[in-house]
Amino acid sequence: MGVALIFIALFASAFGIFYMYYVTRNKERMAMIEQGVASDPFRTPKLPRQPRERKPNGTIKFLLKFGMFMIGLGLGFVMAVWMDDLFTIDQIELFILGTVFIFGGLGMISGFFIGRQLDKEQV
Repeated sequence: MGVALIFIALFASAFGIFYMYYVTRNKERMAMIEQGVASDPFRTPKLPRQPRERKPNGTIKFLLKFGMFMIGLGLGFVMAVWMDDLFTIDQIELFILGTVFIFGGLGMISGFFIGRQLDKEQV
């Protein structure tokens, strides 16, 4: 019950803060309009959008690195289970976790080098 009250109080205070912000902003703007002040402060200046320069292989490189990382994780799990069958390991959970991280890191490193090779071929 105590946790529910904490969540209710958290959401109620967040709602109260946003409500008070919008109400006071509206009242301030209405007072400025009644006094005849120009409405320019209400408008945000529209800046011209600059087109972003995209690398032609950005998505391909991301997918390559992500795929290599996933392959590394899979190999890590397979190697950990295989090593557990071969040897008697007391702390198998720690061994599996370490093997997965090592192979995941190796997958990321190989994805980096393959992506760098793709960049060299493009130039």
